[in-house]
Amino acid sequence: MNSSTSRNNERVQTQEEIKRQIALLQARLEPEPEREISTTRPKSSPKRKAPTPVTLAPATPSPSEQSLQIISLC
Repeated sequence: MNSSTSRNNERVQTQEEIKRQIALLQARLEPEPEREISTTRPKSSPKRKAPTPVTLAPATPSPSEQSLQIISLC
């Protein structure tokens, strides 16, 4: 009976220690309220995002430029 009680006490102490460690780790993960406000403030409206730049010119030169390049190579 005594060993059963001591095992139960050890189990309870172990669980309490684990809970304390979890609480400490969670406290490290939770951001401080002051920092959270200053770092999470959006720079612009989340509904409108800047359009991504689009290249409208073709990747290859125009036919007239190609003919000029061919003539210059000859």
